[in-house]
Amino acid sequence: MSRRELPVPWDELPGLLSRELDPARPRRLKVRSVTAGPDPLLQLVIVLDAEPPAGPPQTWRLTYDVADDDLQLLGAQAFVLTVRANIEEWWDTRAADLVHLRAVRLA
Repeated sequence: MSRRELPVPWDELPGLLSRELDPARPRRLKVRSVTAGPDPLLQLVIVLDAEPPAGPPQTWRLTYDVADDDLQLLGAQAFVLTVRANIEEWWDTRAADLVHLRAVRLA
């Protein structure tokens, strides 16, 4: 799998994407890893550990389709905030499949 250039270094993505957008509403979502999906589309394959308010911890694999506009128009901070916001939206709704994000529970 090739790694296309992102607005932020690949090795920094897990830490950056683990930051809460709203500390007053903690979601306890920690990104374990981010890898590239298959070409020709740019996809981020995100493995994250989640601690729901009730129940045991969970591990999920999210496949996030990155829009070309996100790569061309967004700076590093805006790119990270956009991806994190989409992760939080998925978590809040627990929608297994959004148009640009698909989720599979691993554990």
